[in-house]
Amino acid sequence: MKSQVLRFIGPIVLGLCLLGTTSAWAQQSDDFGIAPGVANGIAWGQLSADQQQILASVQGDWHRLPPARQVALANGAKRFIGMNAEQRAEATRRFTEWRKLSDGERAEIRGQLRMFRGLSPLDKARLRQAKRRFNRLNQDQRERMRERFRQLTPEQHARLREQIRERQRPTRRN
Repeated sequence: MKSQVLRFIGPIVLGLCLLGTTSAWAQQSDDFGIAPGVANGIAWGQLSADQQQILASVQGDWHRLPPARQVALANGAKRFIGMNAEQRAEATRRFTEWRKLSDGERAEIRGQLRMFRGLSPLDKARLRQAKRRFNRLNQDQRERMRERFRQLTPEQHARLREQIRERQRPTRRN
């Protein structure tokens, strides 16, 4: 059973890695003691049996992959192995949605992610809090909010952003 599940999810993990969604994993230290960008990369034999099973579709090309990609794939497979069934289902769902996006939509999302990573921890926390508030709205409320936002002019968008920034700035007490 475990091997069937690993065989099924292998292409998903591979796809996530090849799409670059695991580049952060490659930039972090890994369990192989190999820093990203090391000339030799990871030998196929260094991978665990579960990792090899998940990554079986790239075994023939493994030696040709750049070392950073090998690290990302190995770390992604290890992370996927550690997920529970619910987390795996969510990762599968998100990957399926990602694959449906056009190249332009993917590029836009990657750009937004780069911008998010450049934010201060406080700004990141504020965005996460706003997302949680949005997610608590019912479907009708969310759709009304989206529609109102779509109808704003660029000037109104800019004004709204500034109002939000002003509201979120900490006030000083004398």
